[in-house]
Amino acid sequence: MPSLTDHLAGLTNPRDRESLDLALTNALMDLLQPLSVALYGVVSDAINPRWLPLTVQKSGCAVEVCDSLRLDVRLLPPLQEFTQRQQCLETRLLVELEVEEYAGAWGSCLPLFSISWTEETGVVEIYSNQRLTNKEQDSVARLLHVYRNMNSLFSVSERDALTGLLNRKSFDDTFYKLLGDSSSPTVDAPLSVEQGVIDVHSLVPMRRKESGERFWLAMVDIDHFKRVNDDFGHQIGDEVLILVARSLKKSFRGSDRIYRFGGEEFVILLRSSDDAAVFQMVERFRRQMEDSKFPQVGCLTASVGLAEVQVRDSPTTACEKADQALYYAKNNGRNRVCSHADLVNIGLFKNETKVSDIDLF
Repeated sequence: MPSLTDHLAGLTNPRDRESLDLALTNALMDLLQPLSVALYGVVSDAINPRWLPLTVQKSGCAVEVCDSLRLDVRLLPPLQEFTQRQQCLETRLLVELEVEEYAGAWGSCLPLFSISWTEETGVVEIYSNQRLTNKEQDSVARLLHVYRNMNSLFSVSERDALTGLLNRKSFDDTFYKLLGDSSSPTVDAPLSVEQGVIDVHSLVPMRRKESGERFWLAMVDIDHFKRVNDDFGHQIGDEVLILVARSLKKSFRGSDRIYRFGGEEFVILLRSSDDAAVFQMVERFRRQMEDSKFPQVGCLTASVGLAEVQVRDSPTTACEKADQALYYAKNNGRNRVCSHADLVNIGLFKNETKVSDIDLF
């Protein structure tokens, strides 16, 4: 049987977060022999944050639940529904609870992260026949220490250093995963947990053709940003980029993915079955930019290109369509949202149209 040292070493092998989550649950199941282990993240919605199941394992059966882009976030439980988890997040300490489902068994809730980051917040719940001993708690703490270190390494490689948003590399990785034809995991039975029953079958992501949901790409460019750097210096320009990143986070849902591609260019990957709803979300951000006052700089606006992601699109193809719409917006007044599909429908673009050279500044 693998030792604690073996499992600690095993946590350094995964090259993505999903594999790391699964490695942690496997290690906890093997070392503690509990009834179940579950990892929960938080979908960071400013209005109503929700619990996102990451990995659930019971009796040797594992389910890897897909990320929020493939789940209907509205069906996930709000943060306040699970008070013990919320207490664990707030105190960053182990919270114990008795679990009626297992007839007197004990549940231990521990923070996955020692620092409450918006993008990295969550808990691990371990259900067993008795309280964790001091030795077992020490083993869990060691595993979580390595888990956190590995997540920090992933964050460095996935995120833009200035704004904290996701970077271009992580966009490509997510894009291929999003449109990939991955098979759905299965389990033998639902997992019952505190304050109700979560049927893990219902958490397995539906494919796009079954759910009716479609994915969209919005490409954002700050108008006349070069003038900001020229007139006020790059330090002020960096402050503007940070503030725009914050505005993007406030404008879009917690399940949407926001990236900085470099310079003043940002990309949002979002899901919706409603064309008009997508346009309204993007337009809401544009208006917020228009109404904002940036320190020292004053008013700034943004232009946005919007395109639906098709099943056979590569990251480059999808970005090129959004880029075409963005370039059109920049060349026709700026401070507006242009949809690639609308421009095709009125005959201004063809799907194969290449982006021409336009002065963005």
